[in-house]
Amino acid sequence: MKETKYGTCAVNVVRIILNDSKNLSESKITDIWFKEIQKLTSSKDSINKCCPRKTLTGLILNNQTAIKCEGNFSFQSKNYDYVQFILSNNRQLLQEGNKTHLWSIIQENFEKPPKNQNGQLDVLLALHNRKLLRL
Repeated sequence: MKETKYGTCAVNVVRIILNDSKNLSESKITDIWFKEIQKLTSSKDSINKCCPRKTLTGLILNNQTAIKCEGNFSFQSKNYDYVQFILSNNRQLLQEGNKTHLWSIIQENFEKPPKNQNGQLDVLLALHNRKLLRL
């Protein structure tokens, strides 16, 4: 499966923070995300899209990436909730990497999710494929 710009950005952000996880916060993750996504695209819509960024922020601050977070974070976002559901209930499906199938599971289990995934699964699958998730 080809990695998308959101997946690549997520991997880059995690690798940067792995080298400097001091003073970790939502704003630090967001700042790094914006720097990295701008290296991958000039599209303002893609740069400002919050779904993949919020997904990554939730995964990092809730200690589900290779980054060991110090402190008590409790980041909430419906975008994070979608991937958390997959991690909690359908982790074995990550190996398949089938975004359509994974999103259909989310649609069956959440009230009024978007019709299509908006980068959330790109982030999840890229981190999984690069072994940057804490499973």
